Amino acid sequence: MKSIKTMSVKETGELLSVSTRTVYNMIEDGRLTSYRKGNSNRGNPHNITLDSVIDNIKR
Repeated sequence: MKSIKTMSVKETGELLSVSTRTVYNMIEDGRLTSYRKGNSNRGNPHNITLDSVIDNIKR
């Protein structure tokens, strides 16, 4: 099984040169794919897939 590489919201924002709010907006509108461990309540951080970050760098 292939493991999925992920990044934090902060790391993603730094790499894309955007604010953390923009990263959350990108998750909401589907430009970034993220996963949360456990239930999706607040307090469980988003884990953003490296593939979706790379796709946004290429744009």
